[in-house]
Amino acid sequence: MKTLPKLLFTLLFLFSSTLFAQNGIIRGKVTNSLSNEMLTGVSVVIQGSSIGTVTDINGNYELKNLNPGYYNIDLIF
Repeated sequence: MKTLPKLLFTLLFLFSSTLFAQNGIIRGKVTNSLSNEMLTGVSVVIQGSSIGTVTDINGNYELKNLNPGYYNIDLIF
């Protein structure tokens, strides 16, 4: 009977740790390197995936809910 509370505690701990697992966000701004003009409508895609977004009117983009790690980003004009 003493193992039941330990088992319940372990299961509750594992469930809560996955519930509060944090995902990352990549934010940035795409500009013209010569004129420093903000670029609107540029596709920003993580290499080798279907995860992507498009820059807004100010050249800003945001990729949400990413697992921790390193990513290479492609810009498609």
